Amino acid sequence: MISTVLILTLKGEVLINRIFRDDVARNCADAFRTQVINAKEIRSPINVIGENSYLHIRHNNCFLVAVTSSNVNASLVFEFLYRTVDVLKSYFQHVDEDGIRNNIFLIYELMDELVDFGYPQVTSPEILKMSVMQQGTLSEDALQRQAEQAQFTIQATGAVSHRREGIKYRKNEVFLDVIESVNLLVSAKGTVLRSDV
Repeated sequence: MISTVLILTLKGEVLINRIFRDDVARNCADAFRTQVINAKEIRSPINVIGENSYLHIRHNNCFLVAVTSSNVNASLVFEFLYRTVDVLKSYFQHVDEDGIRNNIFLIYELMDELVDFGYPQVTSPEILKMSVMQQGTLSEDALQRQAEQAQFTIQATGAVSHRREGIKYRKNEVFLDVIESVNLLVSAKGTVLRSDV
């Protein structure tokens, strides 16, 4: 799927370079810069350079680029890029060069939640805000946020707690039942033919 996500300025300076797979070269941003940005006119949002495909959108004064070496569904990648812009807008209002420079760590944290090994995962800003908090700090309504995180766990994994709320024990103990079985096959002459425990 998506091997690398790049965010570049209009001049080709790399702001974000998040690599999800090792099937493209680390200098893939240089190829995009020389072949697409430095070209006199950008004709297509999909460019094949060497063995890699570059799918890009332009937002304000930045390019968001998805790089892949496999045959991907282009509409899915473009939907992911546009949703990424929506997610970034929900965290900081102006998605431009300055906004990206001021929130680099937050963007890398969001990229880790948005994509897992090249496959888009959670792209809903509401769900992401339950797991990725801006600048890694809790807001003033931390108790409400914790309840939302519990709901996020249930939504994301479908897991339901096996214990009721409020149960406390004086000692944490685990009891195990060990059941052994012995099989023995003896011939008529009294010799052991087969045995196992």
